[in-house]
Amino acid sequence: MLIDHQHKFIFIHIGKTGGTSIEQVLCDYLNIDFAKTELNPEGEWWKHAWAGDMKKYVGEQTWHDYFTFAFTRHPFDMILSLYSMYTQYPEYTNPEVHLDLYHPWNQYENFEDFILSMGECRHEPNEKWRFQLDQLGVQGIMNTWYTIENLQTSYLTNSWKGKQNGKGEILVDFVGRYENLTEDFHKVCQIVGLPKLDLIHHGATKHKNYRELYTKKMKEIVYNHSSLDIERFNYSVE
Repeated sequence: MLIDHQHKFIFIHIGKTGGTSIEQVLCDYLNIDFAKTELNPEGEWWKHAWAGDMKKYVGEQTWHDYFTFAFTRHPFDMILSLYSMYTQYPEYTNPEVHLDLYHPWNQYENFEDFILSMGECRHEPNEKWRFQLDQLGVQGIMNTWYTIENLQTSYLTNSWKGKQNGKGEILVDFVGRYENLTEDFHKVCQIVGLPKLDLIHHGATKHKNYRELYTKKMKEIVYNHSSLDIERFNYSVE
């Protein structure tokens, strides 16, 4: 999450949508401490603060006066990227490296096993997904964000788990797409009065195109989990 009072914009950072790259290039250009994207002035963690929470934090008038934006990503691709990140970096799989970020991702045989497990625990977490949040703190809670149905709709409509049938008002002025990241980010730059800044991809993971990995059953599970996101943001299920 990033606020710039000079150019009057607020960026809502949904995880795995290119947000770290956006924050980094904006911080570098505007000479903003990147750490300020992690914590608010009170020291509370807000890197992935929801739009509704940020609106309450800054107040109705500021939210109205500032240009607000966010980016979304196809849920099929987002979940693959998340799985790849959590299995490729040791801080997510080894509790001795960083307990606060630990989750037993290495219990899954592969991506398909992860998705099938996700389907099993849609309403009640199975053993592979269950761990003690009170021991993990806020980062541990963030490690469970993939369990939130229709996450991106929830982030941007202030409707927990995409309630209101996805018809809640989108709270930000502009929603770009990860699939069109550079062009949509340049639109943002133009709107807020910045030059077309070049993005450098931070936090990228190595993985195949999601279309090569999803079976019919896997697509069904993720669609059931994220149908409002897919429909509201016009993503294909093919």
